[in-house]
Amino acid sequence: MDRDFENDYVIIQELLGRNVKIAKTIHGGNSLIFTVKIQNMNVVVKKYLGNEIRKSTSMNRESSALHFLNQNDVSIVPKLLLVSPENFMIVMEHLQGSEPKPNGDSMEAIIAFSKTLRLIYSDDDSFPNSIDGIEKTSDLLAQIGSRINSMKGEICNEDFLLQARKYLSVLSSRDYEDKVWDKTYSVSDLGIHNMIKGEGGIRFFDLEFFGADSPVKLIGDFLLHPRNNFSRTLRKRFLNELSTVYGVTESAIADYLQLSALKWSVIVMRRLQMEKSPASKIGKGKIEDLAYRYMGLSQCHGEQLLQKIVNSRI
Repeated sequence: MDRDFENDYVIIQELLGRNVKIAKTIHGGNSLIFTVKIQNMNVVVKKYLGNEIRKSTSMNRESSALHFLNQNDVSIVPKLLLVSPENFMIVMEHLQGSEPKPNGDSMEAIIAFSKTLRLIYSDDDSFPNSIDGIEKTSDLLAQIGSRINSMKGEICNEDFLLQARKYLSVLSSRDYEDKVWDKTYSVSDLGIHNMIKGEGGIRFFDLEFFGADSPVKLIGDFLLHPRNNFSRTLRKRFLNELSTVYGVTESAIADYLQLSALKWSVIVMRRLQMEKSPASKIGKGKIEDLAYRYMGLSQCHGEQLLQKIVNSRI
């Protein structure tokens, strides 16, 4: 048995009892997920990875998000059972099932969950902003610049960094409407990769980035996410319904998409520098191609870009 895994097993025994059995282990990008059998039931133990700040931030955010949503009677996220701050672990309800397909049922669940979070925010806006959330355009520009600067001195395609800085300069010079939109609660990584379909229907998990955020960002990031392979019809439905729910204009979403495409470009390229990242399994060439594809999208005209993104897949 791997020494680190053995240490985790000992810790899990201390938390849940000596008779537990680890049935399954999954290595995520920023965490280890253990499915643990206790007598006749299963629970999930999530161990956060990274430096001390990242582990603490992710654990505190997800545990507080689950507690907040559980308190608001949201039954389509796991129940929080235990938090172990010293071990950077939380214990949650085990969601049985499999990843749903990008079909009408999944889209129905996504839209319904988004509407639920909107209603919760209108009643109680006390939960903090989402990790990496924005309130206005200038926030996003600052985030992109910070991400580009963080890649200095690391193994990275110099041509890519030069283009990223150039495109950021071009986008920064444009006259965007720096409007503070009425925020909503967002899981910040919305899609079927963080959903599970079982006997009780479709449920959502992975709330490390949950919080109050711009609805324009929520819509734009969903449309740009490379794993959201919904049909054109369903993507249009998502855009139309949630634009109406949040009261945001398509022109604002189009402006956001230009900026967000550049941010996604930097995020994707950064994945190549992360050890044990699931994205690295795709292959370096494919990841670089995706990063440059996003960079190219950031130079498209806003309205044209919106239609392109809605009508096709990344």
